[in-house]
Amino acid sequence: MKIVLDVSDACEATAYPWWLILDPGKMWEGNAEGIASMVTGPFFSRESAEAYMKSHQYHYKRHGGYSDKAVVYCHTGHKSPEYVKAFEETKAGVVIRTRIKADADMG
Repeated sequence: MKIVLDVSDACEATAYPWWLILDPGKMWEGNAEGIASMVTGPFFSRESAEAYMKSHQYHYKRHGGYSDKAVVYCHTGHKSPEYVKAFEETKAGVVIRTRIKADADMG
């Protein structure tokens, strides 16, 4: 499998940026599952996250999706060595290659 990151240069003063959609209106319970239900992403530009949220707004509201509190948030990947390496290699024009293990190999 080949992964190429096309990360926006608009880093919003954040090192190794990535964007996500946070929807605190979906927080029903204070457990990990409830918190995870508030997050959609990652996206590699604010524009792509906003476009996704806009294009799915009706569908999600109709089926318990994004609330009026949903926002696009820029976060840093600087604590993830894998993301930092991928980000730096992509900026240098290197194609990142990775292998996804089959479910049987995940054991």
